[in-house]
Amino acid sequence: MKPRRRRSLVALIVGAVAIFVAGAAAGGLFTPRPGDGGIPELEWTQASEDVIFSTISGQDPSAGLEPDSVRFIANVENTLLYIGHQAGTTNVCLVVITTIEPRPSVTCGDTGVTAEVRDDFLVEVGPVDDGFRARIGPDLTEHRLSASVTAFYVPSPKV
Repeated sequence: MKPRRRRSLVALIVGAVAIFVAGAAAGGLFTPRPGDGGIPELEWTQASEDVIFSTISGQDPSAGLEPDSVRFIANVENTLLYIGHQAGTTNVCLVVITTIEPRPSVTCGDTGVTAEVRDDFLVEVGPVDDGFRARIGPDLTEHRLSASVTAFYVPSPKV
């Protein structure tokens, strides 16, 4: 192989490797990770329980969420909690259904959401920082419901 042709081949290979490395690095920077505010529950395989349950007839059964993105998180204090993507967007939404208010309450945000179920019951989707903990005070107990969903409430006494 001639020296000039060899240099062109080496330059082509080095350029291709540089483009690959730059693309991989950029992909890593823009891919959400659970510790960086990503919501891993939205990557779970959808199960039969991931259907929003409400007794209101004639309403949107997905409460304005992309049906394939809905994930059931927990039933806490007679409150059903679901997360999913807002229809047509990548916004994260928290759906709350209580026995007192069977109509789904939907709160959405870019990457994290806080919903007030009652004065003494808050739910946070996404990372919980010390500032949030300071705002809610010491009276509410932190309960981790899933990888990125945390509830803050005083448990009802067992009867």
